[in-house]
Amino acid sequence: MNTPDEKRARNEALMMAALDGELSPEHSEAFQALLRKDPALRLEYETLKRNQNLMKNQKLTEPVPEFWDTWNQQLFTRIERGFGWVLFTLGALLLLGYTAWIALEEILTEPALPFWVKAAVVLLTAGTLILLVSLARERWFTRKNERYKDIVR
Repeated sequence: MNTPDEKRARNEALMMAALDGELSPEHSEAFQALLRKDPALRLEYETLKRNQNLMKNQKLTEPVPEFWDTWNQQLFTRIERGFGWVLFTLGALLLLGYTAWIALEEILTEPALPFWVKAAVVLLTAGTLILLVSLARERWFTRKNERYKDIVR
């Protein structure tokens, strides 16, 4: 036996499926019969259908380019982005460092691996770290000394 709440929930589920175009032909016929029998349900469905059409036809207006220029020049935005990137980078470095440490520990303490494989892993890791530090230093230096950073192309 269906309670009124269960009936309402079933009708709402049918209505949402109809709005999304997900009803099978049998369910669609049953839903149309429900709409003919229940004027309140029909009114709610028509209201939702109108709202759906309004939302589909709604267009977002893009801000003018000058807005983004002033937005990016604001002090708070620059500090906020910089701080966010610093936290993100620190977190990523900590996770990557911990993962590398665990992996190296596993590889270097593995007795079955030959010495030359262990040496190659250590050399690869050291080379990668040196290259990453070098790249970070270069980026930092060019960012501080970039003459054309405020020029918009």
